[in-house]
Amino acid sequence: MKPFLTEEAAKKLAPCGSSQRNECVNSSIGTKAPKVRHHGVSESSDFRTAAAISQFNEGYGYVNQAAQLLGVAGNAVTEKLTKAMDKKKDRNRLRQSTKAFKRDRRSAKKKKTQKTRSLEHKEGVTYESGVGLTQSEADRLTITNGALSDLRMASTDKEFDDFVSIASLRESTQKEVLIAA
Repeated sequence: MKPFLTEEAAKKLAPCGSSQRNECVNSSIGTKAPKVRHHGVSESSDFRTAAAISQFNEGYGYVNQAAQLLGVAGNAVTEKLTKAMDKKKDRNRLRQSTKAFKRDRRSAKKKKTQKTRSLEHKEGVTYESGVGLTQSEADRLTITNGALSDLRMASTDKEFDDFVSIASLRESTQKEVLIAA
């Protein structure tokens, strides 16, 4: 959070500007020079970055334009492919800008959020930064109905009965294991 608390960051964020275009360019560069391949020290890094920026600015047809500037004979297959890719990109852009698409995307996000909330309500928070650090001892030892039914399905009747009897014994002697309803 500290990088966002500087005065310079506040000035950049104050006009409510968007960094979405920067993220889009960075994504394009990532397709041409992925970090996992470590192109940073090679000579091709600059060319890969230039190719990504050209693709971002000019579309996939930048390959044909670069070939023409270099005096290389054009290739019909390359032209056909780049036109098809540009056409697909334009179709996706148009589709994604419609109200119906945005409504459906918002609806899908809302359903996912509701499902996560429902599961967290039923089972407790399972994935969150520092989730193990913020849990109380009682919460950590609580067995939910979902976990209990999973245990029942994954074990034999004898194993399950042994577990329940051990949990009951522990609860009666130490009051540590709670079975949530």
